[in-house]
Amino acid sequence: MTDRKKFIAIGRITRAHGIKGAVNICPYGDDASFSKYSHLFLKIPGSGLKKYDIAWSRLKKPGHFVVQFKALHNRNGAEGLSGIEVFLDSASLPEPGPDETYWYHLIGMEVKLRNGRSLGHIRNIMDTAAHDVYVVRTGDGREVLIPAVKEIVTDVDVKRGVCTIDPPPGLLEANNK
Repeated sequence: MTDRKKFIAIGRITRAHGIKGAVNICPYGDDASFSKYSHLFLKIPGSGLKKYDIAWSRLKKPGHFVVQFKALHNRNGAEGLSGIEVFLDSASLPEPGPDETYWYHLIGMEVKLRNGRSLGHIRNIMDTAAHDVYVVRTGDGREVLIPAVKEIVTDVDVKRGVCTIDPPPGLLEANNK
């Protein structure tokens, strides 16, 4: 795995939880499980990233976690973290399986057509019920939506930073409207 980023944004603290310093975290991905990790990094304004050890965590409801950091002992400290982005050291992530790629590897990746012509770079990824959709910023500043399905995305080379696509006739033209 090529580390293109050392720290990965994985969620945001929404508010304090209870009176003992726990916080609610809304993860950016739907399958994040904070119980796998012993610590997280918080982006504290004026201080940069700061490591926080986790005392415990639990799923509150789908898409929301409660996390107790060892350094927080009261609600006031937890309230001060509302809105803070939560990061994970990419080295603590497991290796992706065959035909799997972390989103952070894809963001910024060059997108090429099968004939080798560059279309642009992946700017964002939308998670839909059916499949992911790559938001590609073209050289002329347009955004093109590319369904991330194996029939269209023919190769993803993380080491080279290139995603090759073979769009069906009309897909790229449909994005011009």
